[in-house]
Amino acid sequence: MKNKFSLGLFIFFFFSVFTAKSQESVFQLWLDYDHQNKINSDWRFFSDYGVRSQFNEWIRLHARPSFGFKPGTKVDYRAGVGLFYLADVNDINAFEIRPWQGVLFSWPNIKRFRFKNYLRLEERFVTDVGINYNNFIFKLRYKLGLAIPLNNDKIIPKTFYVPLSVELFFNLAFEEQPINNDRVRFELGIGYMLSEKTKVICLYTLQEVYYKENNYIDFGEGFSQIDNVLRITLSQRFGFED
Repeated sequence: MKNKFSLGLFIFFFFSVFTAKSQESVFQLWLDYDHQNKINSDWRFFSDYGVRSQFNEWIRLHARPSFGFKPGTKVDYRAGVGLFYLADVNDINAFEIRPWQGVLFSWPNIKRFRFKNYLRLEERFVTDVGINYNNFIFKLRYKLGLAIPLNNDKIIPKTFYVPLSVELFFNLAFEEQPINNDRVRFELGIGYMLSEKTKVICLYTLQEVYYKENNYIDFGEGFSQIDNVLRITLSQRFGFED
């Protein structure tokens, strides 16, 4: 009962903070597919692909091929490169190359509450030929998440579970002032493990983004935006059955 109360208080706190600070609210749809392929006992190849859209405003496509090295059971080292293309109704069509490095570790594990800490560095190279805009952004991301099984003690086939996470974004360095700065992202949803290979996840993602003018785009004094996102993911794993 104490754990359920703490979880409920945690969710209420974050929703309250977002609501209190909001100036503009929009709806977005994110569709993702990700997969992992086992190479050997320590190495694996994984990638994710997605389409994100704010209707009648913009659409973004991405692919992120990556490798992971996991020598034990708790620490997972990861690296890869992301490719992003943004098509905007205001002709702000940007292409981004995003090398990244990260480490994921499990701690703490308290009965059904199994926390994952994900720390990631990103080197973002952004180009928009239409407005002669080029930028480099060095970003730090930290994500704290957990998945709570509902009808089993752990997540096995035929298990429903609740994924929950909070992620913080920090700009460590940049060449030009980015138009969107540090942000906070909160996710809550329902997942279902169909088989050893396949999961389906439906999330409500709530994030605050602050937009600020730079030398290329004028937002006036800037503004804060709340993104309400429906995020649907199909996730698969291959070669992990043995």
